[in-house]
Amino acid sequence: MAHVAHLTTVHHPQDPRIFHKQCKTLRDAGYTVHLVAQRSTSAVVDGIRVHALPEVSRRWARLKLQVPMYRIARSIPAAVYHIHDPELIPLAWVLKRTTGASVIYDMHEDYAARVGVEGRLLRVLERWCFRWVDHLVYANAAHRSIVSGALVPATRIPNYPVAPDERKAPPHCRPRRVLYTGVMANQGGRGLSNLIALARHLHNDTHGWRMRLAGVCYVDADRVCAERAIASQGLAETIERVGWSEYVPHDELEPHYPASDVGLMLAMPHPNMHTKVPTKFYEYLHHGLPILCSDFPLWRSFIERHGCGAVVPPGDAEAAAKVLRRWRAEPSRYQTCARAAQQAASQFRWRRVAPILRTVYQHAVQR
Repeated sequence: MAHVAHLTTVHHPQDPRIFHKQCKTLRDAGYTVHLVAQRSTSAVVDGIRVHALPEVSRRWARLKLQVPMYRIARSIPAAVYHIHDPELIPLAWVLKRTTGASVIYDMHEDYAARVGVEGRLLRVLERWCFRWVDHLVYANAAHRSIVSGALVPATRIPNYPVAPDERKAPPHCRPRRVLYTGVMANQGGRGLSNLIALARHLHNDTHGWRMRLAGVCYVDADRVCAERAIASQGLAETIERVGWSEYVPHDELEPHYPASDVGLMLAMPHPNMHTKVPTKFYEYLHHGLPILCSDFPLWRSFIERHGCGAVVPPGDAEAAAKVLRRWRAEPSRYQTCARAAQQAASQFRWRRVAPILRTVYQHAVQR
């Protein structure tokens, strides 16, 4: 089978969508799969050839990675180059012209809030690539309007979790363990300060609430501010941090779901937040965790359609605490949401969309 290469300067080499879903699906389909990403050393990981780019921490420093990225990508005899970052669009054009390979551009991050010169440049780059890439792939339904005017095929491949068809929900009774997974910050509307505020409201309850924050906070200022609040408000016993200053690989996140009772997403209004259904919703559902989230129209529609949780006004930590206390006081209401979450999960499995990815690649390789 053909060689195919996934290229990213932005995402972690263990990114769930890129590595655990797409690369492994293509590996299982018989392709020789390469991944070029920031990593200390090159290695073969789970049958995927991971090529190391120098590790950098700042956005503008990533521009220096274009040369080593091109050199590595050019050395791979790829029939398809699959790029995951808009900053790689010019490089992908050069690869297409010099190798004759197909190019797939994958939109699974949100850049709507980027303003100024950077934001305009990103949009110009994307509109340009919509004219010559061989296929567009996008994760969120909100991107459909963006790609609607493209001159090339576009296919939605949602970011559903890799999961077996059936999975028993944990033995929920009365909730007291709440969980947030993924990237944490106040920037981008992610609502880290809302999680700290919720912990403060729950701290003095006699039920022994525990909050687990499992993921990474890349923004130093937000992390320091949260640490100060946790220390000054005596929340160290209530809040457990996993990862925090370091990326948490997908397989290390997995055990924290069944050890929890409620999944949190207390975001603030922001273009990168309320226009899409977060991937973590699907992860929470898979483990039978009711979702407690901010009241955005799209999110409210999702929660009401599946009956799998509750919404509260953005930034209202007291309202979130009241929902948790109500679920604690009325366990039948909580258990109804937990069962609904588990039932809804069957609609959002990676196995449902993996065949779409394979079809896209069949056409790209045969082009």
